[in-house]
Amino acid sequence: MTKQTYKSGKWRWKFTPGAEEIIQDLLRHWEMIEDLPGAEVLKSSLSRTVIAFPSTSSRPALIIKRYHVRGVKETLKYLVLKSRAASEWTALQHLKTSNVAVPRPLAFGEKLSGKTLLGAGLVMEKLSNAQGISQWLRERGPGHPVRIEVLWQVGYQVARLHEVGCRHSDLHTGNILVQGGGPDDKPRVVLIDHHVCRIGKMPSERQRRNNLAKLFHSLLPKITHSEAMELLRAYNEANAAPKWNVSGLQRVLDDLVYRAHRLQEIRLRSRLKRCWKNSSQFARTVSKGWRVYRRREIPLDSLQVFQEGQINFEAISEAPSGVLVGETTLELKKGGQPVVVKQLSYDGFWRRIWHRFFPGPLHKEWGAARSREVRGIPNPKALALMEQYRYGLPAREVLITERIVEEEP
Repeated sequence: MTKQTYKSGKWRWKFTPGAEEIIQDLLRHWEMIEDLPGAEVLKSSLSRTVIAFPSTSSRPALIIKRYHVRGVKETLKYLVLKSRAASEWTALQHLKTSNVAVPRPLAFGEKLSGKTLLGAGLVMEKLSNAQGISQWLRERGPGHPVRIEVLWQVGYQVARLHEVGCRHSDLHTGNILVQGGGPDDKPRVVLIDHHVCRIGKMPSERQRRNNLAKLFHSLLPKITHSEAMELLRAYNEANAAPKWNVSGLQRVLDDLVYRAHRLQEIRLRSRLKRCWKNSSQFARTVSKGWRVYRRREIPLDSLQVFQEGQINFEAISEAPSGVLVGETTLELKKGGQPVVVKQLSYDGFWRRIWHRFFPGPLHKEWGAARSREVRGIPNPKALALMEQYRYGLPAREVLITERIVEEEP
């Protein structure tokens, strides 16, 4: 890691040789970098913001990552662990030296108060004329002569990644780019997003297979069986680890497919749980005796009228379980959205005691609606769940789902 440093307030920056003069002006406006002319926000979530800048006469095109520290748990975590920006900076430096095709890192910085991490950032050179491998494969259907060459490169780059002691825990097609306009105008495969890379000794056999299974999970629907075998053959020939028997590569591929299926089950469970916690898609709030789970596009203010019970339903029916069902309009900033509202009140002390430990029907329905959504089963999307607690016991539940408006023929 280079010793060139730059201090700006609580930020401490480190640069690769020659990068300080290129981007120092940008770093002076780091806190408001999203508002600078030419800035394009590619991704924005609770944990990370990715911004692209076009090239100018004084600097190349840039990719900037801003990592956010959320809450007490992350603050305590980063007292003993490196930030994700530091992990990616270390991985890029190591892989660049080991001749693995990765973006060129330019600068890395952390915002510190004593030893407490407040934020982190990473600046890289943007790859020109590059696109995701999924889109690249779609534009060149099966049988295209260049597909095999690119898949061979993927196998070689992943093998090289493992050979230099790097285990990429998020290896999937979204983190593989194909860059055109290389030597002899041949496509070049580049691996990105290394903030979850672990640098150490060569991964074990189990770790290598799990790593490849994650790649094949997202890649297999886009390639044929013969192309998958070619990629696996390229990985096997390039890797310095103990090689698999060439005649047994089909068994290795079958094992990877099985592991990919298991990973899909884990992925679905992870996506299902997001509706119960703060994430990029959902928000969880506790306020005035209410536990509110909602999609982030639903403003919290628009749900207050449901908590106060001031809604006049167009039609009300009562289900056998005592759930009141009605239709109304959810007032949003962009206009009203027709919704179905379900309400349930827990009458009786013992019933409230029971549902303190066993979820009620609307609580279950919120999770079931999310489960159907991630599995691609058609159903009305659940928008918000609100649970009212009194003296630590559930008293009332409100579930809001979208209403399917049937179009007239």
